Amino acid sequence: MRLTSEKFKYLDLVQNYLPIGTVPDFKRLKSLERLENFHGSYILRSSLKDESNKRDLMSGKSLSLGGIDTLEMLKDSWEKIQAQHDLDEVILQREIFWESHITLYVEEDFFFGELKSKNGGKTFLYETTLGKTLSVETKLISELIRSLKALLSQEKYWLCELGVCDGKLFLFQLHPIGETLLKKVFSNDLILQMVSSRLRFSSGKGLFDLLKMEWKAWRFRQNVQSMDFEPSQIFLNWEFLFHYFRLFCMIKNLRPNGESFSQFLSTSFSTGFLSPLIQKHLEIASIGRNQESYEVMNIGFQGSGLMFIGKGQLNGIVGEDIFVCDEIPLSVIYGDKKPRVILTKEVGVLSHPVLASVENGIPLVLGLTVLPSRGERIFLDFEYKNFRIE
Repeated sequence: MRLTSEKFKYLDLVQNYLPIGTVPDFKRLKSLERLENFHGSYILRSSLKDESNKRDLMSGKSLSLGGIDTLEMLKDSWEKIQAQHDLDEVILQREIFWESHITLYVEEDFFFGELKSKNGGKTFLYETTLGKTLSVETKLISELIRSLKALLSQEKYWLCELGVCDGKLFLFQLHPIGETLLKKVFSNDLILQMVSSRLRFSSGKGLFDLLKMEWKAWRFRQNVQSMDFEPSQIFLNWEFLFHYFRLFCMIKNLRPNGESFSQFLSTSFSTGFLSPLIQKHLEIASIGRNQESYEVMNIGFQGSGLMFIGKGQLNGIVGEDIFVCDEIPLSVIYGDKKPRVILTKEVGVLSHPVLASVENGIPLVLGLTVLPSRGERIFLDFEYKNFRIE
């Protein structure tokens, strides 16, 4: 009996593409009549009308009751399932006691997943045309997506739920999602966190690899005019920015840490070859961030001591042309009257306000423990990293 609900119908469709057992065995139930005894543990899953459409997944609205290993438990669960309003479809499925659960977003040549283990630990994994997280789960997902390529090409964005048990990947759920919904479940600040942690300490690349990356970065900048909210593009943008950070560290013989990243951002205030490249990729990142619905996250490198991001020397008065704060408000960066410099206790050089300040040409000093008072005159030397109250 074929599945017809929006929530479950793709479990039927994928059977033609995947090895037997990848989707745990299931049967559609309309009643409990003639249902024989069964062995093992099962889960009774239900779908409501209009659940899992591309505009609103209504995740968690319908009941799923697991741990069913007797007919008595099945009858009790059946009554609870049947009591739901607007019930559409019910399936009885073999239960997989997973070691880790993965919520996965997929689009062409890209995926991003959140992996949760039984003990509550949480990690992220992804794969792009440029790189990927190195894990067993990433490899398993890549193989599954390759098998489903013909089906996945029918829609632009997909969301799936997977489980890993004894080194095997199981598919629990698969359905397309719309762009509006995508903004509610995806944050490019999470992307930045992942890309930075993977790339800032990655091994060095050979000259040929660096040239290939540079060519791809150039093509990317030429093709991106006004980016739509597509996570794969945002991922690539951060990877290209960290490509230039890697080059910067190689040229300067620096270890990739918070201090060296602040020096890297400072080059955007100069006239060197990296300046327009950094500015362009920060501009693209800003376009993506403006479309997301997540709260701003203060993430990234943790520096030690003061970090100076800017160029040359500067004098100013606190409260007039120098803005001081514990955390940088975006309203100051995007306001009509921008400060000449921002002094702050913030230390996350990858945070949205810090990168937005650099994009808008506002120098910064990060990591202050005590903020200067209003009316005090400040002298700053960004080259020699000198801070003085006069």
